[in-house]
Amino acid sequence: MKNFITLVVVVTFFILQSSCKSSVDSAFDCFVEDFEVSVNGDLDSVTPGLMHFKFNYEVADAISLRDVTWHFGDGESAQGETVDHQYAGSGHYDAVINYSFNMAGGGYCDGSTTKSINIP
Repeated sequence: MKNFITLVVVVTFFILQSSCKSSVDSAFDCFVEDFEVSVNGDLDSVTPGLMHFKFNYEVADAISLRDVTWHFGDGESAQGETVDHQYAGSGHYDAVINYSFNMAGGGYCDGSTTKSINIP
């Protein structure tokens, strides 16, 4: 019976290891790889409510940007590293930036950051 339980544990481990490999590799890459991200948001000096956003990142050579999606906090969204957005009115908005990097070895890493925006 002891050998049977050991066999079941070993087989279960190998099944789980092979079925979850890509997600485990991606999660592991997110912690091992070296990258930094930041977001700039500048209010246009001429047009009221117009914001200029830029997604900045520094990554190792083997990592590349996969996608950047902006959610501006007013129901609108856009994609790209650099975007402009016109807010309809004054107020406080939380812009959420979702990003994804292609990692070395074929995995990917997703993340997000929030930029607080005050429109006068």
